[in-house]
Amino acid sequence: RKESSAASDVYKRQSRRCMRRAPRAARGAQHLGLLSKGDVIVKTPADFIGAHLGHSERQTAAILEQAKGSVLVIDEAYGLVSAGGGAAGSAANAFGAAVIDTLVATVQGVPGDDRCVLLLGYSQQMEVMLREANPGLARRFQLSEAFTFADFSDDELCQVLRGKASAGGWQLPREALEAGIAVLAKERMRPNFGNGSAVANLLSAAVQRFEQRHAHLAPAARAALKALGAVDFDPVSYTHLTLPTTPYV
Repeated sequence: RKESSAASDVYKRQSRRCMRRAPRAARGAQHLGLLSKGDVIVKTPADFIGAHLGHSERQTAAILEQAKGSVLVIDEAYGLVSAGGGAAGSAANAFGAAVIDTLVATVQGVPGDDRCVLLLGYSQQMEVMLREANPGLARRFQLSEAFTFADFSDDELCQVLRGKASAGGWQLPREALEAGIAVLAKERMRPNFGNGSAVANLLSAAVQRFEQRHAHLAPAARAALKALGAVDFDPVSYTHLTLPTTPYV
């Protein structure tokens, strides 16, 4: 099939993993003669929604034409319908419905289409969209064929945290690294865990706490300190420096 669908299992930021793999998949499709160009084009619903009636259809048609020979990725695709479900009602929903209708009319999945379309998003919202929008959308993008992406493991989160800290010039002693992973493991148990973005948010908060803890120092002395502490990642649990015993190596 020239047209496919992808809905992330739970977390939208895992769509980044799909995007990282999309160029390789596009080149493979081009090598097999399924796509003429093998480029990857990433869009969000905002790129399709127009400002007035008829504009959304034209915008969508233009994007689909641009995607000829390529892989078109629509991230957070559920944004084409309202938060309450359905693609009808308000003016914004009417514009979203126009986009979906245009997609259904154009994306046929027949030989010669020379286009691959991926829909990415939270599984629950994607299910609502496919259930309540134009029925043709669910026939073209079947949830039973969707790709799913598991949450990052502790080891994967550890690698991401180390990489982001190193890129920012920060050092992570064992205690700080384990404190960060422990916080992320708790967050992972809640809905909408962000994987890489959760790591970035945690590291940003840790850096802010680090800066606050050393605000009394002169700028030069503060700039020389680059080792984050466990208390920066988890100020509640590590106020008294109760450290984990199993190191990440």
